[in-house]
Amino acid sequence: MNRHFRLIGLLGVLCSSGYAQTSGGALYLESGLGRRSGDFGSPTKSTLSFAYGTVGYASSRYDVSATLPMLQLKTTGNGTSEQSSGSGDVLLRGIRRFVGTGLSGFYLDGGLALKLPTANDSKGLGTGKMDIGVFLTPQYRWDRFQVSGLAGWIKTGGFGGMGSGMGSGMGGGSTVTPSDDGMNGGAYVVGSALSLFQYRTKYSLSFEARGPQFQGSPGAREITADVFHLFNPKWAVKASAFVGLSNGGPKNGLGLAIVYWP
Repeated sequence: MNRHFRLIGLLGVLCSSGYAQTSGGALYLESGLGRRSGDFGSPTKSTLSFAYGTVGYASSRYDVSATLPMLQLKTTGNGTSEQSSGSGDVLLRGIRRFVGTGLSGFYLDGGLALKLPTANDSKGLGTGKMDIGVFLTPQYRWDRFQVSGLAGWIKTGGFGGMGSGMGSGMGGGSTVTPSDDGMNGGAYVVGSALSLFQYRTKYSLSFEARGPQFQGSPGAREITADVFHLFNPKWAVKASAFVGLSNGGPKNGLGLAIVYWP
């Protein structure tokens, strides 16, 4: 069951908000930890515990970052228990705002994320391949409220076949491209969120649906609650919790992180 966690974590990086403190841009550092678990409809339960560090640079138009996670994966069931740990795949992300300025109105962000195969895939800590994610995030904010959407595609295994995979997914045909190892070569991701801004705190509730990672398996469906609080211009904290609605992903998870602007 280790394989079901292999793409988990990429979307969190894709969808996280930019940390622009000034219009001219600023460096930021983020450190966090969390846990995800589920049985994926089988007698085996898998639990992924993780800690990570991120270094990034954000402005009013751009947000680029690199993340290195440390993972511990434990599986139990059928009278057996296995555990593996080590560094995960490095995540690289870039986001650009194409439409919108200021604190209200319509915005459109687009971006690219790369997951580099730096983890030990024989332990189930990574894919052993470079994964690529592309996405668009339209948003509209009025007063203290914001609605957001997400539409994207995750391609597993590098650039080979990426064009045909994206075309079939966006065009209403097959949304997956099979590969030799049983993983689907690509999968869609769509979602929506409602956010409330209250003084220095942002509260969000979102729904996300992802295409199946493996041939014959269901896609993931998750509801997530997030809180982001800015203590002062230098420090912020964010927390999240989610529940899974299908056997295509983990059943539940928690996360906590600190953000610092040097």
